[in-house]
Amino acid sequence: MQVKTHAYEELEKVVLMLRKTIRDNKQGLAVVSANYGVGKTQAAKMLTKQHHDAFYMKISQTLDTPSKFTRELARVLGSAISRSYQETLEFLSTYLEATGQRPIVILDEAQRLLSKRTLMGEIKDVFEEFPIRFVLLGDLDLLKHIGKYPALNKRVIIRKSLSPLSEKTINQLASAYKIKTDENLLKIAKQRNWTTIEVDRLLYYAKGMKLENLTEKEIKKLIKAVEVSI
Repeated sequence: MQVKTHAYEELEKVVLMLRKTIRDNKQGLAVVSANYGVGKTQAAKMLTKQHHDAFYMKISQTLDTPSKFTRELARVLGSAISRSYQETLEFLSTYLEATGQRPIVILDEAQRLLSKRTLMGEIKDVFEEFPIRFVLLGDLDLLKHIGKYPALNKRVIIRKSLSPLSEKTINQLASAYKIKTDENLLKIAKQRNWTTIEVDRLLYYAKGMKLENLTEKEIKKLIKAVEVSI
C-alpha cells in the first residue's frame, strides 16, 4: 500500500535540501537513520517515483568491493558498465556530463558500509569527483558510528533520526484502509513501542475482520486476537 508516511515526508525534505546544495554548488551528504519497521525503504522507493533526480540503491551483503559498488551505482543511474573498474568510472563520468544529471542517490541499508572502510572511501571519492549527492539511509547504528569516518563525517550536512511513528502516519494508514480510529491507537502504539509496520499490520487485520471503527476497546480485542502476528 503506497502511503506517504512521516518517513516519506522527512526523507523528501532531505532530498529537497540536497537539491538546494546542488543549485548552490555546495557539497554535502545526508545521514538518515531509523528503527526497523518505520518504513524508510518504502519511503525511499516512493521518492524515486516522485522525484526525477532521486535514485534508490540497496547496499547488499555481496556489494563488498569498490568495483562492485561503482558498477551498481552506474547501473542504477543508467550508465554503461564495464568489467574494468576504471572504465566504468569513465563511462559514468561521460554519461553524467552528456545527460546533465546531478542525481541524489539514496543508499539503503547503509549500515552495511560501516565494516567496509574501502567502500566508505569509495563513496567519498565518488562524492568528490562526480556531481552526485548521497543519502546514507540505515538503522540507528549508522548515525552513531558515522563519526568513525572523519573524511565523510565532516561532509555530512544533514543528520536525521526518524521517529518510530506519528499521528499523521496512523491517520494516513487508517484512511487507506477506510477505517475510523482515534487518539487511542497512537497511545497504545506508543505504549507497545510499535513502528509503522505494526500499525499497518493491525489495520490490515481489522480490514480483514470488516471492522470500520476502532475504539480503544476494539483495538485491545484485536491485539489479543492477533498478538502473535504483531
